[in-house]
Amino acid sequence: MEKPIVRENLMAMCESVATTCCYAVSGTAPLSFAATLHGGKLKCEYVYAYYAKGSDTPLGDSWLNWTGGHVNGEFAANCLPVQENGKWYILRRSTNETLTLEQAKALQILDDTGYCPHEQSNCHYGRSVTETKTTHTGATGPHSAYVQNNSFLADHIAYQYSS
Repeated sequence: MEKPIVRENLMAMCESVATTCCYAVSGTAPLSFAATLHGGKLKCEYVYAYYAKGSDTPLGDSWLNWTGGHVNGEFAANCLPVQENGKWYILRRSTNETLTLEQAKALQILDDTGYCPHEQSNCHYGRSVTETKTTHTGATGPHSAYVQNNSFLADHIAYQYSS
């Protein structure tokens, strides 16, 4: 028989669950708003997965950090951009062959070799949101159930109070 996982948060006798959470949401969509319960601000950001044309496998960080163009989706998993002596090459992992950018473009491993930071709307890579992160920054009061040793001034994951 499996036992449920129980998480226990220590609270004072007069403390409510709300005093351990970072924010509460009031109202109903689309007219809802978040209020911080212990001062500070909420910082929300999206985490994205990027995809090359012709592939449904997320691109690795090496392709996203390389701003010299876009890889063809068929080759994204098998090839990597590498830098040697200040010059960029494409490494084919299956054959351990190093190709110049011109060779890789001729073999259609690269779709293009123009500069792209992969953040704007005209980027060739598709992207989708994989998760959202909400951080509580600059709290002015302790809520120690989620922040160790009452170090409430440190930025931490924001927890929502819902009744």
